[in-house]
Amino acid sequence: MRRKLLYILSAVFMLHASLFILCSCGESEDTSPSNADKDRMEQLVDRSVPRIKEFCDDYGTYILYDFDKQLDFVYQFEQATNWQNAKLEMLDKEEAAVAVDYLYDHFFCNYSADFKKKYFPRKLLLVNSIKAQTLGVAEPDDMGYVDAAANINSMTIAFNKAKMNVLTEAEKADYLKSLNFVLIGGYLINVRSEYPVGDTYLAYSLSYYSSLMDPKRTQARFLSDEFFYNKGFFRPDEDESTYFVSAEEDLIAFARNFVYMDEEMHDLLIEYPLMAEKMHFLAQGLQDMGVDVKKVNPWIEDFLAIENASVKPAISVAPIVTTSKDAIANITFSRGARDFAKAEVLVNGEVAAEIDLADCATAAKFMKSVEITGLVEGANNVEVRVYEAGRTRPSQTVTVVASYVNMKNIERFIITNSEGGLYKFYEYKDYDYADDKNVPGMTTVRFVKSPTEIDYNTGVEKGGITRYWKVYKESGRVTKIVVVDETIDYAAYKPIHEVIMTYDFIYNEYGELVEAKRNGETFVTDVVYAGGDIIRYSYEGKPYIPVYASAEGRTARVDCLDANMSGHCFKMDGTEDANPYYISGLPAVIPGTEAEIPIQLLYSQYLFNSLEGVWNAGWKMEDGTNFTVVDLENITWTFTFILK
Repeated sequence: MRRKLLYILSAVFMLHASLFILCSCGESEDTSPSNADKDRMEQLVDRSVPRIKEFCDDYGTYILYDFDKQLDFVYQFEQATNWQNAKLEMLDKEEAAVAVDYLYDHFFCNYSADFKKKYFPRKLLLVNSIKAQTLGVAEPDDMGYVDAAANINSMTIAFNKAKMNVLTEAEKADYLKSLNFVLIGGYLINVRSEYPVGDTYLAYSLSYYSSLMDPKRTQARFLSDEFFYNKGFFRPDEDESTYFVSAEEDLIAFARNFVYMDEEMHDLLIEYPLMAEKMHFLAQGLQDMGVDVKKVNPWIEDFLAIENASVKPAISVAPIVTTSKDAIANITFSRGARDFAKAEVLVNGEVAAEIDLADCATAAKFMKSVEITGLVEGANNVEVRVYEAGRTRPSQTVTVVASYVNMKNIERFIITNSEGGLYKFYEYKDYDYADDKNVPGMTTVRFVKSPTEIDYNTGVEKGGITRYWKVYKESGRVTKIVVVDETIDYAAYKPIHEVIMTYDFIYNEYGELVEAKRNGETFVTDVVYAGGDIIRYSYEGKPYIPVYASAEGRTARVDCLDANMSGHCFKMDGTEDANPYYISGLPAVIPGTEAEIPIQLLYSQYLFNSLEGVWNAGWKMEDGTNFTVVDLENITWTFTFILK
């Protein structure tokens, strides 16, 4: 991937030599290659130190601790006052051996043998300290010291044994970063003009090199960081700059941020496509040359993955609707470039659950079900944060609303039709069907259908048929609905049960519905999800696209009573709110036949409740009663909600 820049790319490269002189030394010195006598270096190198001998024999680089400042450090930089005036404190043999061991274990190991043979300087000079003004890309600290410096003749590294023994791990990491930057940015790019990027990198920024930042000649100090990031550049070093840097300065800035990048800078750059792409090409180019870029800086891993994978993980949370204080949050995770570590679930600002994702850290996609408790009636804010390996901040955060409505607040829910049928919401509790009272995860919804007698003193319906919708759940998802009619054999004084319909819902490993069956026969197939919602499926072989809408920050499916069945869809005028009367966890495909209308109406993802113009004629209010009318299969149905 690596290749030197082609001068034909732009006339700007005609200035390359002068830019190189300014960038590498800050003076007008002669930078022609050194032809120092090999015999002299052979006399200086201490082959009695095993690793110094090994490095010289294997890679052709002389590690020197006893050298001539003028010939080896300054060399042809006689006119460069920064180099001439630099103060070097030398090492003895024992200190040099310790320094070499440390560099072998923490610095040299970042570079392949081939890289060391091709791209390391001919001389590595070891000293105790370097005190100087700016030397190439190396900037002095507050005390005037630099950790390393590079010119055309050598790279000089300061190593103080006593100081290293008292440095914290973070300070040692900063020290190594400075060495890596001087080698990559200062020697490889700045001195040798070996550019680890190809034409694609340049194509992003070529038109800006040596060009005005904006037509008004605005200086850099008056422009925001965002201005530069959007154009694919870091802020210029000079506040007074009115034009963008050269290709070499651009690469040095990227090399600096490649080496020194922390979590905050990583998160910032990833938000700007040009910056992320250019960092990708630099990291990929260095890796192709033989740099272990993830050792140099683990945060570069995401940028390496840009061409082949989404950098960021994606998370989606199925709508959370419940008729109790507890609910199940079904969360789907899609991996980005890094391994997963954990996720947090917060309810109304408090951590309600923490999920260890170690068992699926490298999975491309998976689903987790998490129980959340302590919901309050009404809307609850549920926030899910996912953390990736090595990160202290969440990589992605998604927020949904969990609605909890106490079903006991419903005084009446009545459904009547033009043929005289009547359903009245009678009761809702954990179990109400004697044969299934011990079945875990089952709830029932019960209506009285077509009562034969009404006690006018109590208003209780008697006789007729009671219809049960037995809802079976696993991990918060409905897996089966059994519709049962119950009548009473008054002679034997016992109930008679007749199963009207059985529905089975089949899910994949991500908790997504893939198939629905009615009495054993498949009637829903080809279910496609996006962002946690079903976007299309086939109903009895016919393609169908569900309709969603948002109001007051909530999104719900609004084609209640499927248009293929009823011919009616919702319209939105911005005043709607999701109807809270539902059964939690129902799949997004529910039959629309006469037997299932009540339970479908109780499912909030299908139903928006508004007083005006929402569904067919819309919900209307008369004397505190909400009702609406729908024609279905030549029967007129009236739905009425009365709250306590």
